Amino acid sequence: MGRCVVGGMAGVASPVVFTAFVAGSSALVPGYDHISQHVSELARRAGPSAWVMRLGLLLVGILDLVLAVGVASGEERRGSALRSRLIALLGLATIGTGVLPLQPAGAPTDALARGHVGAV
Repeated sequence: MGRCVVGGMAGVASPVVFTAFVAGSSALVPGYDHISQHVSELARRAGPSAWVMRLGLLLVGILDLVLAVGVASGEERRGSALRSRLIALLGLATIGTGVLPLQPAGAPTDALARGHVGAV
């Protein structure tokens, strides 16, 4: 299998994995409202679903990076790397949101929380 095919498969899997992890982690948080609350709140430090959502964000970020490699291998023929670089940036930002979660509600803002906001 070529890099384009593997990257395409990762691109298809990424939103499916994201949706599954959001659904799974939101089920662990009583009263979570998809309309009024951010998905980042599911990965909040010390939250009941934190590890589930962080794992999901890391997997989605890795899948996005694999997609970027696949797109880059197809772009070699066209001479443009902008799309693959933007997708790679998305993957790195998604990994950043998983690695740098929000602090618990009411806690003072620290460097990790600022990193999370910067990644988003």
